[in-house]
This record gives sequence, structure tokens and C-alpha cells, in this order.
Amino acid sequence: MMKQTISCASLIKKIGITLVFLFRLSPLYAQLVVSELKCEYRRDPLGIEIQQPRLAWQLNSTRQHVMQTAYRILVADNLQSLDKNIGNVWDTRKVNSDASIQIRYSGLKLLPTQVYYWKVMVWDNHNQMSSWSAGAKWQMSLSGNWKGAKWIAYDRHSYCSGRFFYNSLALKP
Repeated sequence: MMKQTISCASLIKKIGITLVFLFRLSPLYAQLVVSELKCEYRRDPLGIEIQQPRLAWQLNSTRQHVMQTAYRILVADNLQSLDKNIGNVWDTRKVNSDASIQIRYSGLKLLPTQVYYWKVMVWDNHNQMSSWSAGAKWQMSLSGNWKGAKWIAYDRHSYCSGRFFYNSLALKP
């Protein structure tokens, strides 16, 4: 009976030590995650027509009272560069700001129909840096690049008039 009591006391002590240890380490493993990347209020949009699209993201953390204090955005014209953390179109470097919406793109001139890939990293008020967000993308529209385009429209004087497509139909009761 005495041996069983000692092992219960020992077990309680071990659990207590483990909980204290985990409690002390929890700030080191607090997650700071950037998600919900949007360009012009949409996820991975097509047909962006402005040269300075607005970017936005959300900050998620397992800690309480966490606020963004800085961010870094990378924009690349190919996924391979972005995967290597190279913003060959735009790299903001570290920007001290709590803004996470309506961040205007300010990199190289955006080309018509080009797909751009981007991701974000943030810092918080506890001096913790997030890992890079998952990548997102947007595609530019034709943006006035209509050289050689011909409008598709009905031509009244063309050979194919409506009378060639007319056919009578008799219905039986």
C-alpha cells in the first residue's frame, strides 16, 4: 500500500513538472501564421486592370494580444523565384507597419496577361517573426493590349443573313 502511494505522489510530481515545463516553453512555440491572402479583395483573381493592385492578408496566432508590427511582401513573375524567396518583381524588405489591408503594389511595371505570385511574412508585438505565408497569385488583364483585335458583331450586309437559317415547322396534334 505504501509503495502505491509513493508512485501516485511521484506521478503527480512528474505531471506537475511537465506542466510547468510546457507552460514556460509555450511562448517559444506560439504559432504566428499569415493566411487569407487577397488581391483586390479576391483570392487568386484573374483580370486585374490596375497597375497598383491592393494586397491584404490575415494574421492568426495561438497567443492572445498579438498585433502585427511589420511585414515583408515578395512578388515574383514565376513560382520558382518565389519558392526561393526571391521577389524579382517586388520585395518590400521589412516595412514597419501594422497595416494588413489595402497595401498598394509598388514594384516593377505589371505586364498585360502576366501571372504574378506573392507571399507575406510578418512580425508581431512580441518580436516573433512568422514563416512565409502560402503563396498566392493574381493575373493581369489585357490592359489595353488590343492590337489587331476585331470586334465580333452582326454584319447586316454579310452573305449569311437570317433567311438561310429559317425553316418552317409543322406540328401534328
